[in-house]
Amino acid sequence: MRTIALTLIAFLIAGCQTGMRALAGGPPLGTPKCLPSDNTDDCKILVSVSVVDGRCTVNVASGQMIVGVKRGVGDKWLWWKIDGAPPGEWTFTRNGIAPKAKTTDWSDNFKNDKLSDDGTAFRWKNRNNEPGREYEYEINLINAAGQTCKLDPIIKNQA
Repeated sequence: MRTIALTLIAFLIAGCQTGMRALAGGPPLGTPKCLPSDNTDDCKILVSVSVVDGRCTVNVASGQMIVGVKRGVGDKWLWWKIDGAPPGEWTFTRNGIAPKAKTTDWSDNFKNDKLSDDGTAFRWKNRNNEPGREYEYEINLINAAGQTCKLDPIIKNQA
């Protein structure tokens, strides 16, 4: 009986640590990349930034400029993760993933935003309440020198 109790306690501690790691530093290991359409699970959008002659450019991985969530699929996490930049070079701003000014009803469909502890990941829960809606948003990054950079992609809740 004692062995079962200790095993259960170890399992619970491991689960909590895994959850804390995932929340603290970004999407859980194994989270698939978001696709242009028909996403049915939590997924991640890979964000990169480059600087040429002092000008920065933010990009998302191929096929992730428009991310589509399948009709009827709700309450799934969308993760944004800075990919390829040296640690601490670029991070999300406090409003790292934010609706564009003309985007309405964002707050009805997207909940529980969180910036990771190290600033390299951001998440929103897509409730997918309104099929067929497109949501324009901004990816906002900042580097250690205070230079900001942004990109304007789209999330589409499919009809």
